[in-house]
Amino acid sequence: TTNRNQKFTYNSVQTLLTNKRYIGENHFKDIVMPDSIPAIVDKDLFEEVQLKIKKNSRAPARHKAEDDYLLTTKLFCGMCGAMMFGECGTGRNKVVHHYYKCSTAKRFKTCKKKTVRKEWLEDLV
Repeated sequence: TTNRNQKFTYNSVQTLLTNKRYIGENHFKDIVMPDSIPAIVDKDLFEEVQLKIKKNSRAPARHKAEDDYLLTTKLFCGMCGAMMFGECGTGRNKVVHHYYKCSTAKRFKTCKKKTVRKEWLEDLV
């Protein structure tokens, strides 16, 4: 549990891996006191995490997609004109389906455009 007797969440783990107190450093204004607090996180692990956080801050979703969606910035919905982007979903048989979806249909649910299969559309183009 956390210091407030709550379960760990994504935010509490992120705080643990970004706050320098957990590697033993104490900061007050411009004064840095290393090894003044018992370290919970290894310094090498902390630095490695900081590099990954810095890399992901520029493009957070770039490496999430397992498949390349070639038409993401070039494909627009025929009903509302909004951009269509790649999305995937897992079916009941644990088969991953890749498709393009209208951004208005996803965000606001106002467009009636159905999703379009990625393979079919890219082969057609």
